[in-house]
Amino acid sequence: MRFASAIEELKKDLLETTSEIKNDPRLAQLIKTLKTLNGLEELDGAPKTSLSEVLDLDVVSQSEVKSTDFQPPVRFDEFVGLRHIDAAKRYLKKFKDARPFNEIVDAINTGSGKTLSEDEETKLKSSLTRSTFHIIKIGDRYGLLENYPHVKRGKKHKEKMNQGNESNGLEESNETVNEDEKDDSGGEEESATGE
Repeated sequence: MRFASAIEELKKDLLETTSEIKNDPRLAQLIKTLKTLNGLEELDGAPKTSLSEVLDLDVVSQSEVKSTDFQPPVRFDEFVGLRHIDAAKRYLKKFKDARPFNEIVDAINTGSGKTLSEDEETKLKSSLTRSTFHIIKIGDRYGLLENYPHVKRGKKHKEKMNQGNESNGLEESNETVNEDEKDDSGGEEESATGE
């Protein structure tokens, strides 16, 4: 460890400075106000404002936030007027990875100003599962298919495969497509299962 002494010295300086800042009554007032704000945000279903956000700090330790747990803020009106499936897709566009269903529901509740009923949650889950040309289900998580380019689905892929295979004499079967299938939220939705 070439920098052990330098690291220890910097940590010592940080702790001394932090101690001085913690004793400042203005910081105590800031934290008290932030706790009140967080309480109101929780009651309103809004994302909590962090101390690092208030102080405009970009530095967050890995122990505080895992990269997969990071959730971009959802505006309180971000999904107003959208069908639940469309709100879910808009939320999923913020991520490169698949997200848990409960997180999607929480985001829709936050961004639509109302809470989904149990029946609406069931319909949303069904719509996400059936939206196979736009959504991929991985375990209990859902993600946008566009983030998984190696996963091919549907008629367009089948036609490309057949055109490419005709020239070399190969045929490859693909899932059938029923383009008239509707999702549970009332909109047109295609299915790769043919069911």
